Amino acid sequence: MGHERVTMIGDALISAAFVSYIGPFSYTFRDQLWKKVWLDDIIEKKIPYTLGVDPLGVLATPSEQAIW
Repeated sequence: MGHERVTMIGDALISAAFVSYIGPFSYTFRDQLWKKVWLDDIIEKKIPYTLGVDPLGVLATPSEQAIW
């Protein structure tokens, strides 16, 4: 539980930004944006995040995603 509290900020930043871009942009563009631009920025600013974070995984469980 302690690790999740520390990484929650970075995970939430990535997920919130992802949601902002989910409608108007393609999957490929969003994928590159969060993996190459946003994560690099979070790393540079030393904001804790979960390695291998997946914005959709933060926002919903695999069962909820299957319903989509």
